[in-house]
Amino acid sequence: MFKTDTEIFQFIVEDLYRLEDDWIYIILEVEREDGVFGCTGEYITNEGDTKWLLNSWEEDVNFSTAFHRLYEIMTEKNDKHKWNKAKITLENGGDFNIKFEWDQEMADETERLSNEYDPRWDDSLSQEEKNEKYAQMVREGKLPDLSDVNIKIYNYTNIQLILAIILHQ
Repeated sequence: MFKTDTEIFQFIVEDLYRLEDDWIYIILEVEREDGVFGCTGEYITNEGDTKWLLNSWEEDVNFSTAFHRLYEIMTEKNDKHKWNKAKITLENGGDFNIKFEWDQEMADETERLSNEYDPRWDDSLSQEEKNEKYAQMVREGKLPDLSDVNIKIYNYTNIQLILAIILHQ
């Protein structure tokens, strides 16, 4: 879809210019890791008010693809230009700036969380595969053995009703 960084920058700017309010300045902050994309943003209106950018970018495949592709383009020769955060500023007059940074703490947290995989919640596995993988990870010490833990489920509706009666008295 995107062949060059210029195409990507043009796509981003055109998408931001679709903002319906009259605005002076837009700030968009992006975080990306392999397969993960998130962004937040705000803009300054002509009246000087700051408003949140509310858009469907996180669900917009083209928008997230643009940032993942930009990363690929920037790092295809070497990892010298790797980044996991970007800050975009756009002025209504057309001035566009994008600053990239590598946040090692964020990368470490992503790595830590990816190591907390629990096969019991993996919908791509059959129940038998989940059980086998879980047992294997318990044997390897990667997960605690919780197979004998009994979980009690309470009927919260009855508890709320009892509490309401007690409090009413």
